Amino acid sequence: MVIIKSFYAGAAKVALVQQEPPTAGFSGSYKGKQDASTGVIALLDTIADDFDRTIRMTEAAETSGSEAFAKASLAAKMSLASKTTKKQLVEQDVQTTKTSIETKNNNLKTAQALLEKALEELNVLKDQCTGKEEAEAERKEKREKEMQALKKALCMLDPNGTEEECQ
Repeated sequence: MVIIKSFYAGAAKVALVQQEPPTAGFSGSYKGKQDASTGVIALLDTIADDFDRTIRMTEAAETSGSEAFAKASLAAKMSLASKTTKKQLVEQDVQTTKTSIETKNNNLKTAQALLEKALEELNVLKDQCTGKEEAEAERKEKREKEMQALKKALCMLDPNGTEEECQ
């Protein structure tokens, strides 16, 4: 633009120095089409302004887009990190819960086994306590036999005969 403007501005003033005049029908120095040059220069100025405006708008949009991308990227990274941490905590909670359930199931099985054993012993004792009622005579006879067996055992343990029953 500078070259074109300087040419048309100075073309009217500058005369070419030639040794002999041109023979091809030219007379004098070329001064350009001064009347048409103003329209062409105005059109080129408009085009240059349009390019300049497009460059500025594109650079502004790129800057804005770059900033938006940086913010979105940071937010996405923070969200991902947060969700990863939350996932790890949930997995740990699940593992803790599974371990707790397993431990409590084992404790339940142990307690159930102890309960069953206690119920069996209770049934045995219940049968002994509330079992068949023996006649009083039968019980007396059993006691007498047991006492005789104990006296006999005492005498066996007393070879010198120091006990009254063993003499």
